[in-house]
Amino acid sequence: MRKLNIFIYITSILTLIVSLILPNNKDGYEWLPILPLIFILCNILFFQNMVLKKKSIVATIFWVSSFLRYVLLVFFLSVSDDKYIGQLLTPDSNLIVKSILLMGYELFVSSFLLAFFVEYFSKRRMKSEQKIPYPTFLHGKIVYYIIILIALLIFVIYKDSRLFINFFILNSSSDRVDESLSTVELLTRQIFISAITFSFLIVIDRSRKLYNKYGRTTYIAIALTASALILSVIIGERRSTQIYTMFAVMSLLLMLFPKQKIKILLVTGIVGGGVLLGMTVYKHAYVFLYSSYFDAIESIAFDIKNIASTMQIYLLGPFNVAHGLGISDVSSQPIGRLFYDFGRSIIGLNFLLKDLMLTTSEIFNLRLYGSNVQSGHLLPITAHGYIYMGFILSPLLSVLFLIFGLIIENLYRKTYSIELKYIYSYILIRLSSPIIIGNLASILNAVSLTLMSLGLVYLLNKTIGKIIVKKS
Repeated sequence: MRKLNIFIYITSILTLIVSLILPNNKDGYEWLPILPLIFILCNILFFQNMVLKKKSIVATIFWVSSFLRYVLLVFFLSVSDDKYIGQLLTPDSNLIVKSILLMGYELFVSSFLLAFFVEYFSKRRMKSEQKIPYPTFLHGKIVYYIIILIALLIFVIYKDSRLFINFFILNSSSDRVDESLSTVELLTRQIFISAITFSFLIVIDRSRKLYNKYGRTTYIAIALTASALILSVIIGERRSTQIYTMFAVMSLLLMLFPKQKIKILLVTGIVGGGVLLGMTVYKHAYVFLYSSYFDAIESIAFDIKNIASTMQIYLLGPFNVAHGLGISDVSSQPIGRLFYDFGRSIIGLNFLLKDLMLTTSEIFNLRLYGSNVQSGHLLPITAHGYIYMGFILSPLLSVLFLIFGLIIENLYRKTYSIELKYIYSYILIRLSSPIIIGNLASILNAVSLTLMSLGLVYLLNKTIGKIIVKKS
């Protein structure tokens, strides 16, 4: 971790210098140096204690996320002579300046409040923490076997269900994956995800027990193979899902096999990174329009401009934030729409609240494209907070997710259940990185979907397991 800290410091200082001296920063982007400067300040004041001393998982993920957004993105924007995204509406330079100032303010306030709550939760953890053994199944596995059997039957009997699953790469010969699923299709997909997840947990739990008993490296190889398989399964186009899975798999394996750190990081990093790369090529090269991946790759223009543009999209840079701020400048939005945004993003409630009004994200995309397109780009949570709560309270949404993340981290550290370890870690990375690769809707959707699928299956298994124990 200390080597990573040194790397981040050096990179941050170099980025600050580059952003100050290169002439490419204009039309509001001359304010970019503020972002790495504030990151360096937050690193000194807050992150050093939270990450290196308190060893908070939430703080560590937020630290890395902030580095990507406030340092790495700024570097590529500074060396690129074009800061804009494709043919999208260009925001006013004043909005760019305002967005940069808001981003800097958000980072400082979020880091300050996160440091306060990390201190609070770490004191509670020190009072109650005890040495936790290897996590395992505490209530049997009967429901998990039933879910796995149901998934296998669906896969064998209904051929159309096989279209949900790809291995290693998305099929270039098929049409683009449709993420707008019916209720039945969504249920089928979640059954597959649950079956794959619990199969993985069963295998690595058994491998750990056999390894501890016999000490054979064969069982480590089996666990690593299982991790490679779960990381290679692609259900849908969402790369964020692969990132969450990779984090959950990696953290659980490191807990079960602490002496195999290098092997675990290599396998999960190479397989997970390779799958992510393939999915990225599929999306940005429109592979589904070509006969092969190679043909699609040849059509891609790999230059600084495209890299900077792509990073703006996924790291939610000043361009995206500026357009979000523009919504507030055009017209004030009723606070009821914010509550509607929450409801529409939570699995279960979203079916009841469908089509009552436009979400803020849909309004954002209408502004971006200037047409009837209501999806495609993420509304940064920075701007989302500003639209409804103004400049001063704009970081509140980010802070709320970070606090919820600390609560989950506390539960993660205490539980002995291997299923909950996986579920909590999956949720943890999403809640800890609200400022990049997501927005209010995607965070709430991912968390609620995980709880409604994996969480409910776990609770059902726990209930039945207790009943069986009482009767035996």
